[in-house]
Amino acid sequence: MRLRVGSCGEDIDVTIVSPATSSGTVVIFLHGFMSHQAGEKARFFRDVLVQRGVTFVTFDFRGHGQSSGTMRELTGTRLLEDGHAVVEHMASADRRIVLVGSSMGGWVAAWYATLHPGRIAANMLIAPSFTFGREFLDHLGPEGAATWARDGVIRFSNEYGSVELGYELIRDMEHYSVTELARRYHTPTLIGQGMRDPIVDYRQTLAFAEQCRGEEMTLALFKDGDHRLTAHKAELAELLLSFLARQNLI
Repeated sequence: MRLRVGSCGEDIDVTIVSPATSSGTVVIFLHGFMSHQAGEKARFFRDVLVQRGVTFVTFDFRGHGQSSGTMRELTGTRLLEDGHAVVEHMASADRRIVLVGSSMGGWVAAWYATLHPGRIAANMLIAPSFTFGREFLDHLGPEGAATWARDGVIRFSNEYGSVELGYELIRDMEHYSVTELARRYHTPTLIGQGMRDPIVDYRQTLAFAEQCRGEEMTLALFKDGDHRLTAHKAELAELLLSFLARQNLI
């Protein structure tokens, strides 16, 4: 299905898979940068959770997959708008919303729960990029960052392809301080993090967990885990089931 988002006629592609008998819990999966809703972890979690009575929702952020928009327009605020559109569509008095965010999607899940206190029952964050945007500046170095700021756009390439990114992404991220996030964050949370992650340093995740004032936070470290943690998807799913059970969500 398609959901309208924003004021410029854009829309996002959403997939909803409902169980035969619902527990009342809805899990919304938030994919990572340059990924899409049909990734391996999302499909695996869907199969596991639907069997346990959980409604499973995936969608493509604007500029990704089958949704409209371009990567050049990517900002944190737009990502949060996309997530809000899906939460609003799924929310009802008898439903409990859980966000599962991977990398960039983890940033969205953490900030969305913070900006909408009480709306999200729990979060699972997989290799969450709490400083999303900073990675691009680090990758470019001072000269590249200066060129990006001057030109307003830069081409970024990785294993998934090549895209143009607008500098508005960096300007927008100035409104989202990781220190402020840690201070305000109180959502029950499970974090899965690889210690061999070349994109999100596991020590950054540890620092966030230490600084966070929220009390209900479980951190699972995978010594041989990379950024995607696809090889550990079964373990992550089991951890998620146990976590949801402790929160009385399944």
